[in-house]
Amino acid sequence: MASSSDGRKERRLFEHFVIAGLDESRLEPLSTNPQECGQRNAQPLAPITDITVIFPTLGEACPEGFECLSTTTLGYPADLNHGSLRVPPAFICYRRGFHKPPLIDVGVLDKGRGEKPLVDISTVANTPFGRPANVNNASQPIFLTYRRASPDAPPSQLVVTHLLVVLANKGEVPPHTYYKIPHNLNKGILGSDVYLCYKKSQGTCKRIAYKPRVLDMFPRPRASRQRQRDMEEEEKGKENELDSSAVFDSSSSAAAAAGSPAPSAAAAPVATSPRSFSTGEEPSLVDNVPMFCLPMGAAIECWPARCQQPDKIFSTFVLTDEAGTKYYGASVTFYELHKGELSEEQKEILEISKEEDDDNTSTVASTVEDNVSLNDPADQLRFYVNCSICIVSKYPFFTAFKRFLFHIHRMSLKSQGSVPIERYISHLMYEVTFPTPRRPRVLMHLPSETITFDCYDDSQLPLTGAALFDTLKCLGPDTLMYLMMLALLEQRILIHSLRPHLLTAVAESVLALMFPFHWQCPYVPQCPLALAGVVHAPVPFIAGVDSRYFELFEEPPLEVTCFDLDTGTISPSAVRKSMKLSMMPKAATKQLKMTLEQIRSELSAEDFRLSKQYNADFVPVDMDLAIQKKRKAIESRIQEAWIRFMAHVMRDYQRHLRPITSAPLSAHDTDTAKLFDKEEFLRSRDKGAAEFYRRFADTQLFDRFIQERCFISDKNAYDAFFDDCIAKVVMGEVAKHEIPLLECGGVDPSTSTSSTDHGVFIAPPEPILDEKGEERQFAYEDGFPRRLDDSLFQLDKLNMMMDRAVETAVEGAQHVFLFNRPLISSGISLCVRADEAGSAIVTDGSEEWSKNECVKLGEDGSILRVFPLVSLPSVSDESDDESEEDNEKRIPCGFTHSEIFHIPFGWSLVHLCPLLLPGNVETGNVWTQDPTY
Repeated sequence: MASSSDGRKERRLFEHFVIAGLDESRLEPLSTNPQECGQRNAQPLAPITDITVIFPTLGEACPEGFECLSTTTLGYPADLNHGSLRVPPAFICYRRGFHKPPLIDVGVLDKGRGEKPLVDISTVANTPFGRPANVNNASQPIFLTYRRASPDAPPSQLVVTHLLVVLANKGEVPPHTYYKIPHNLNKGILGSDVYLCYKKSQGTCKRIAYKPRVLDMFPRPRASRQRQRDMEEEEKGKENELDSSAVFDSSSSAAAAAGSPAPSAAAAPVATSPRSFSTGEEPSLVDNVPMFCLPMGAAIECWPARCQQPDKIFSTFVLTDEAGTKYYGASVTFYELHKGELSEEQKEILEISKEEDDDNTSTVASTVEDNVSLNDPADQLRFYVNCSICIVSKYPFFTAFKRFLFHIHRMSLKSQGSVPIERYISHLMYEVTFPTPRRPRVLMHLPSETITFDCYDDSQLPLTGAALFDTLKCLGPDTLMYLMMLALLEQRILIHSLRPHLLTAVAESVLALMFPFHWQCPYVPQCPLALAGVVHAPVPFIAGVDSRYFELFEEPPLEVTCFDLDTGTISPSAVRKSMKLSMMPKAATKQLKMTLEQIRSELSAEDFRLSKQYNADFVPVDMDLAIQKKRKAIESRIQEAWIRFMAHVMRDYQRHLRPITSAPLSAHDTDTAKLFDKEEFLRSRDKGAAEFYRRFADTQLFDRFIQERCFISDKNAYDAFFDDCIAKVVMGEVAKHEIPLLECGGVDPSTSTSSTDHGVFIAPPEPILDEKGEERQFAYEDGFPRRLDDSLFQLDKLNMMMDRAVETAVEGAQHVFLFNRPLISSGISLCVRADEAGSAIVTDGSEEWSKNECVKLGEDGSILRVFPLVSLPSVSDESDDESEEDNEKRIPCGFTHSEIFHIPFGWSLVHLCPLLLPGNVETGNVWTQDPTY
């Protein structure tokens, strides 16, 4: 059901592969409108490198170079023993700087509970003056702890930047983006409830941010292919001119030396087929991909030479084209050495004083101020640039795309290999089968692992990129329920995190959980800096930003409610004063909360093991299938709990639908007031939740749901399913036991037999051979290629495979065999006619036959329509005034215009002959499974 709206349109795993990054030929500084976003002018603070505890009444003073944390958020003394009697006040002191590795974690060690520090944890055991640094006002000691980054850690890691003390009994709460350590520092009978909070951010370094560009893409548009052709021709000509003596005879050499124009060899044609793999002009959709892959810009960063490169960063995003079609993006961002030479302007921005160094343009001797460097060895700096590789698809195969992108990036780090990166990309697009209900799992084999693609067609719910497992883990039941309440009431919602992959996962989860309603307002789950103004839009929206947004720009308006996915906290917005969770229907909310808390406890019990295995770069296929099964089971329970809640909210809404007596003639006829008795609906609801229902019934998503429910739309199947869920909830209440609402579609991945019987195994692409028949070797000494080689996609070979498939259908054959694979795509029409024996003749459409004589293939290779005889007219050419009598004369053999035959994707077309005979059509013998597939 999830893909029913797509019908039998083109269904391939992805639409575009994009390389985004810094284009040295088109440098444009990344900028935003400061008036629109309220840009901050403050410089980023240095990270915290040391913490300690002092007792001022005992004569201890703040050490030199340290700052004392003296007050709380509301101005109370930040005494760790606040409110205690006969206990000296204790305060925290901290130091900032770049003189040593920063702190990456702060914690509390309660020795009274038998806690012991981990190996990499340091304890603040004593004050600078030698006294025990116990911060508890009771007999059981409590000490502060911290974890320090390694000396060679990358500067882009998350570090501690702020500390804060809050007094919970005084009504203080942690500010937004702060994490509260859940340990009360005062265990005595007397004293305030004192909690330590800290904030983390990405480490700072000198950087220049530019607008990211599309460096290359696949499939490449026609205009780009022509430019590539011209460039190759120009480079070929230059090579011939430089090495003319080896190519031309002596007379040509003499002519070239004399200044005569030397002949240039023709450039090799680009290996593309306009029949199968043309893509048209470059779509505007791809132009917007770089800003979402690199939301903080394409940057040149200056790091100490001893620092490691940071880990790859996986992120996801959602785009929508002009037609309203959603596209899901999965990108991997990585850093590589900057190969070029910096301009004087760039050196000035980076505050680099360059000395001559002819040996290495990426590592220069330089001197910087002490407060922006690591002193040892600060005289050696390296310059890095970020780059992103991205897959854009109509389907959210985020996990599979992540593993594929990681694989091809690892290829660029290896010394050499026999299969190039380009070949893996074309293999995934054109040779890996799209999963279907009959083949719900496609396993793509790679040299070191196996990637799985699972079918979405068996889902009873709309297609989304939701990750309910991660959403509940990050937010918890209460915060998630409040987030959903604001979404149902169409409020302004901003989610943020330092982990970019969570933004789209949580935003898509919100859309999934509000089923059967659909968000009607602006939706930007991964908002780049260039679009940061959406946060100040005066309309409802759901947006996601990097948490560094709050360091670069002023706080959003008070009407915007911010959800921190890293700490699970909610900002104190103006909305929270008027909208409480208690507004929602009490009985349904209580049941929902109990279910979510139970799932959360089970999730926490296995979270460590699952997350450790699931986030690894390499996971064995059997283990990966088991993990996916567990996650799917948990997510199904979360989804069902919310569907049950929405069924309680909308119970018996069908009774208030007004009858439709005629077709709507104007937009006024589709007004909700004419379709639905809203006042009667509100009177039938729970009186304690009257305010919630009143606000809910006034939203755009509620009106849209009623309109879709009353008229024909692409959501009718989902609306019917939701009505069935309401009926099951009512039946369950009568029977006093819950009836399952969701069916467990797909196959059980826990058993290898089931996976094999219902899966398609795709072998990796074969090595590319040279003229001698030996395997070619490909190395990437300069890192991941910024420009892809067209010849290595081997599209000509794929076209030859398709041609050979078509040639197997010959005149007089009793069985026609066609590979039903993605390489037969782009809406190709294979012509069919009957010979004297009633057999079929199939060609590639080169003959000038009319539409009446062809088998129309969908863009995914499936049969859309069979025209059995040459006298059958094209449906598009039919006239509405044509009589049935004339129709019957032109449509023999009992066929009608409505007969459409579908062949499931992943199956082969066999027994097409004698398809033209009426007997086979009556028995339905149109297709059978090919045993050799």
